[in-house]
Amino acid sequence: LGALGPRAPLMAAAVLCLAMALICALFLPETLPPSRRRAMQWRDSLPLAGLVTLASRGPVAPLVLITFFDKVAGFVFPAVWAYFAMAQFGWDTAKVGVSLAVYGLCLVAVQAGLVRLLVARIGPRATAIAGLSVGVAGFVVLSGLQSGMVALILIPIFAIREVAGTALNGVMSGMTNPDEQGG
Repeated sequence: LGALGPRAPLMAAAVLCLAMALICALFLPETLPPSRRRAMQWRDSLPLAGLVTLASRGPVAPLVLITFFDKVAGFVFPAVWAYFAMAQFGWDTAKVGVSLAVYGLCLVAVQAGLVRLLVARIGPRATAIAGLSVGVAGFVVLSGLQSGMVALILIPIFAIREVAGTALNGVMSGMTNPDEQGG
């Protein structure tokens, strides 16, 4: 879409977000039973206040920090990939777009299936460590690649790093009071 102009990807993203919001509103049930819900307070909607509250809770605090840095690292890839791939491999916007689309599809596959399998087989802690380890190796390897084709081949493997955040979220959810889950 970037080949159509700089606004085309943004408009496509807006349409996708609208579609996802509608699907969630129509088909995504509330999982917290009414007996465990609490009244909404204005301070609950402030992300930093909730983060400070969560981070102040003993064993959850290091997991919050790990999750924060995992998210920052995860945002680096799509944020700098276009610049990197153009400079390193001489790609145009279409090739960068295809590579990011492949990455996105791989993330969907990881989220939809691989996380559940890994957590069931090796547990959430090992899943998180494995995902973070794949992230370390992936960033190091990608930074030194000279071949765009090898990069495309490695993107699905690199997407496995996404299991870390999901596993960490599950662990933190289990450590949170039932009336605070989802906050």
